[in-house]
Amino acid sequence: HWVDVIMLGILSEIENVGLYTASIRTSEFILLIIWVFYPIFTPLSAKLIKERNFESLKRYFHKIVILSLFLSLPLLYTFVLKGDLILKILFGAEFEVMKKVLVIMGFSNLLMAIQSPFVSILLMSGEQKTWAKFNFISLIINIILNFTLIKLFNTLGAAIATSISFVFLTFSSFYLFGKKKFFNLDFKVIILFFLLQIFV
Repeated sequence: HWVDVIMLGILSEIENVGLYTASIRTSEFILLIIWVFYPIFTPLSAKLIKERNFESLKRYFHKIVILSLFLSLPLLYTFVLKGDLILKILFGAEFEVMKKVLVIMGFSNLLMAIQSPFVSILLMSGEQKTWAKFNFISLIINIILNFTLIKLFNTLGAAIATSISFVFLTFSSFYLFGKKKFFNLDFKVIILFFLLQIFV
């Protein structure tokens, strides 16, 4: 996000920096889910990996992913339905125009909430350097896309650039996690829960 702010300041009007910052910080309420579960799951995953107790790790993993979705999706619904009103109440009427940015970043932060247990297991199983490399690649992607998209779409372009870099990180965590072969994930359970939350 600091990349977005710097590049918006360079490539766009300075007042857009304030509008953008308010909307992305509001979208980060979804990240509270990560801040609640991450400190709990990380040491637990380290312990279970050390003990090679992968069945228990799998059970806790599924619980964390489902809880993250359960708590994140209602916030995302609120952003989609009433994002302009939320921004107006929090910051003033001029911030209503940032609803699209709020929604895009809300979806991005939902991805970050989903990826957090994957990253916990990666970091607790000796993949710190590899994950750092993927984060650096994500940063480069963000900078390149910001330079292009801010010129075309202003604040919306910055949000899209950051979202794409988040998507890259999320699927990178899935890929690296799959290579570990600790256990076979039951993605059907997670996808079914996700669809039920969206459509029911």
